[in-house]
Amino acid sequence: MVTKITTKILEFAQLKKYFTLAETFLKELMFKPLLIILVMSTFLMNGCTNESKSIAYFEACFGPVQELIDLDTQFQTVFENQLVTEEDLEDLQPDSIPESHDSLWVAFDRVKKFVQQHGLSSLDIEVYNDEHQLKQAYIRLLVDFDEELQTTYPQLFDILLRSEADDEEIERFNSLLKANQAKLDASLDRFYQIAEEYAIKYDIELTE
Repeated sequence: MVTKITTKILEFAQLKKYFTLAETFLKELMFKPLLIILVMSTFLMNGCTNESKSIAYFEACFGPVQELIDLDTQFQTVFENQLVTEEDLEDLQPDSIPESHDSLWVAFDRVKKFVQQHGLSSLDIEVYNDEHQLKQAYIRLLVDFDEELQTTYPQLFDILLRSEADDEEIERFNSLLKANQAKLDASLDRFYQIAEEYAIKYDIELTE
C-alpha cells in the first residue's frame, strides 16, 4: 500500500526537481569540471617537471572531489527512487513497491565512509607555494558533507521511512531537503571556483 509520506513528498519533487550535486553544478557552470580535467591531462602530457609539485597538490584535492561527486550521484539516484510521484501512483502495483531499503543504506554508507576517510587524509596534503585556499576549500567541502551526513540525512530518513507522516513532518522534510541541497551546492561551487583560480594562476591553459 502506498503510504501518505511517499505520496506527499513527491508532490514537492514535481514542482522542484531535486538535482544531484553533480547535475546542479553542471547546469549552472557546465564548462568548469571539463576544463579542469583537460588542464590536468594537457599539463602532464607536456612534461612540465618543474611544476610537478603544483600538479600533485592540485590532484590531491581535485581528484577526491570528483570521486565524491560520483558516489553522491549514485546515492542521490537511490534516494530519489524511494520517492513516488502522483503520476506514478496510477500505474504502480502494490507488489512493485520495494519493501527493503538496503540499497539506500549501502549507497549512503559508501559516501559516509569516503568522506570520513578523506577527511582524515586531507590534513596530510602538502600545500604548494602557500596556496592554502585550495586545501581549505577541499576540507570545507568534506566538513559540509560530513555535517549533512551526520545530521540532516538521518532526519530525512526518519521521515521518509515512516509508514505515516503528518503534514508538518512532510513540510519539515521538504525544508530540510532544500537546505541540504543549497548548502552542498554552495560548498561545491566554492571549491571549483578556487580550483579554477589556482589553475589560471599557474598558467595552465584552459581549453574549451
